[in-house]
Amino acid sequence: MVLVAAAGAINWDVTLFVERIPCRGEEAGVIRISEVPGGKAANVAVAAARILGAGSSAIIGAIGDDYIGRRQILEFEREGVDVRGLLTLRGEGSGRAFVIVERDGGENVIFSYHGAVSKLGRMHLEEEGLRAVLDELKVLVIMDVPPEFLEGLMEEADEAGKTIILAPGVRTDPILIRRLAVLSDYLIINEHELIVLTGGGSLEAALGGRYTKVVVTLGADGAILKGSEGELRVPGVRLDSMGLRVENTVGCGDAFIGVFSSYKVMGYEDELAIRMANLAGAFKATRMETRGSPTRAELEEFERKAVEEGAFG
Repeated sequence: MVLVAAAGAINWDVTLFVERIPCRGEEAGVIRISEVPGGKAANVAVAAARILGAGSSAIIGAIGDDYIGRRQILEFEREGVDVRGLLTLRGEGSGRAFVIVERDGGENVIFSYHGAVSKLGRMHLEEEGLRAVLDELKVLVIMDVPPEFLEGLMEEADEAGKTIILAPGVRTDPILIRRLAVLSDYLIINEHELIVLTGGGSLEAALGGRYTKVVVTLGADGAILKGSEGELRVPGVRLDSMGLRVENTVGCGDAFIGVFSSYKVMGYEDELAIRMANLAGAFKATRMETRGSPTRAELEEFERKAVEEGAFG
């Protein structure tokens, strides 16, 4: 049974690992090239499946009728992600992403082409497989989907009493986010997205107090939970204290969201869910692959070592 579903981008990532990200007009050498499945919602669905088990997570989105789309389905099936909510749109191309990653520190630049996902509208909510997933799920993570599809998903999930986690990224209109935030149980954004959403002002003013909880991710510095009961800061993980280093930061935020949603659906309180999500993001940073999120056993072992080494804070 599906417990968590993620709606949004499904990409095939081409990653160039370089010594440093070049300036405009500058040529730079490439150390290594990697091609792997990615896309924010796809990464979240996989991260949740690794925590909750095969068949417990689903992807909601669209692929094209091309070789990339067929490869994506195989990857989801291999990871145990339910694909009933994955639509194939004839005549459309599947999503692609082109990523540049620096060797030292893992900083990155991403160019995304969402392809078929960008064509989703309200009418697609009537697809039989997608409706079955919506009926089953407990937690719906909504990410970078078109406005019409986003509104329809949120309205249906809210009416059905599902837990809604909105993590829209910077591509979604801030005005739309501010209007729909009232329907979400959690709004998850990073520091840059916070600035875009608020225009540099306060979160309270931007959302008009019409939200339940907002999680602001801070990378290595952890995360802050803001809600009607005040503010909670959860410390990050110092990898150097564990004798580890950052290899690639692409996908860390997706690992965070996938694990946070998984621990919430398992009934954990916010503070522990964010703690485990922080650990998942840190674990992923030590992996080169985009979908480097841990299994539950790996995550719990990573937590044990972090505690042992005093790596929090």
